[in-house]
Amino acid sequence: MNDDEIQNLEHWFEQTQNPLYAWEALARCLAPDAPEQRLPDFVREYFRDAAVRMSSLSIGRHWEDDSLVDPKDAPRLVGEALELWRERSKNAFVRRRDDGDNGRAAFLADVFKTPTGQQPIGGRSQSSRQATRRIAAGRKLNRRVRQN
Repeated sequence: MNDDEIQNLEHWFEQTQNPLYAWEALARCLAPDAPEQRLPDFVREYFRDAAVRMSSLSIGRHWEDDSLVDPKDAPRLVGEALELWRERSKNAFVRRRDDGDNGRAAFLADVFKTPTGQQPIGGRSQSSRQATRRIAAGRKLNRRVRQN
């Protein structure tokens, strides 16, 4: 693990609010071969907030309004407590896949100067408008990577 990798994960976390980047940073920081160091602030903040939400569930309360939660319903709320899914949104794993597809699309569009929509991204066909949006999102994510 190096500082650039962690800074990239922090950038992607800030850009997307996808908690999987905090999970990846935690895994890298706690790897057996990683040097002893303080966890990055964004990782500490995410896990602090997630721990508060999970602690609320563990005592049968919802973290947002302190309403009672039936223990049978608690497992259904874990993904929400960890911010792995939100109502009316793709889950964190789909969003992470999309981030990778967007980043690759932007990289390929910049390297090969291809018109948008010419090639499917991630094996999915798309309109020119969708390709343009994906490339723009990918460029925003790739900005930090290119600076290193």
